[in-house]
Amino acid sequence: MDTLAVIGVLAIITVGGAVAYLLKNSSNTGLSKDDQMRYNRSKTNIENFTRAKNWEALENMLNTRTLRDFPDLDKMVKDALKNKPKS
Repeated sequence: MDTLAVIGVLAIITVGGAVAYLLKNSSNTGLSKDDQMRYNRSKTNIENFTRAKNWEALENMLNTRTLRDFPDLDKMVKDALKNKPKS
């Protein structure tokens, strides 16, 4: 194979990888700005409630629209509640 061809193939692979990386890590997640803010606020609240072991606040979040809209946050809450002591 010609050296120039090898360099061309490597350049194409490098550029393709860079584009894929940028697309994957872009801030555009397909959510509106308001939804992204709602997601971030809810995630922060879940993390804070979990750290504070505020089980009541976590339980109150279970049937909210936010958790229906963001299944990963729903999973976070349910996983946190698994650590709730049995009374």
